[in-house]
Amino acid sequence: MKITLINPHRWTPFYATVEDREVLQFDLRRWDYKHQVLRARGVPSWRVFLWFKTIEVLMQARPKVLGRTLFHRDSDYRHAMRWYTRIGRRVWVHEVLEFLFKSRPRIMGPTLREFMGGTLADREYALVKGSARRRVLLQETPVVPR
Repeated sequence: MKITLINPHRWTPFYATVEDREVLQFDLRRWDYKHQVLRARGVPSWRVFLWFKTIEVLMQARPKVLGRTLFHRDSDYRHAMRWYTRIGRRVWVHEVLEFLFKSRPRIMGPTLREFMGGTLADREYALVKGSARRRVLLQETPVVPR
C-alpha cells in the first residue's frame, strides 16, 4: 500500500476543484507523491507532514512486514527487504531534516490558477470514445502544406 499526496495536473478534472488553493511548493521537481504542493484548508503544513511520516512508519512497522523482513524463507527476499528498509530509513530521516531546516512553507503563496494557469481538462481526450475522439483530434491537428 502506498500513501500518496494528491498533485493537481492541469489536464484532470481535479485541477478545477483545487485551482483556488495556495501553492506551497514552487519547485515542480517536487510535485510527486512525497511532497505537499498545495495548502490544505484548516490544516497547517507541519501537521500534514507529521501525519504522512507517521503513516509511513506505521505501515513499515506492521508485524507482517517485520516478519517478512526477518523470517521469510527466501534469503534473497530477506536481503532485499533489509536493503529496502535501510534505504527507507535514510530517506525518511533526510526528508524530516529537509522539512525542518530547508523547506520553508510560504506565508502566503499564489493560487494554483495564478501559478500554473487555467485548467486543460477540456483538452483531455482519453475518455472520449470512438468517432467523437477522432473528430476532436482532427479538429486540432494543424494542416501542414507539403
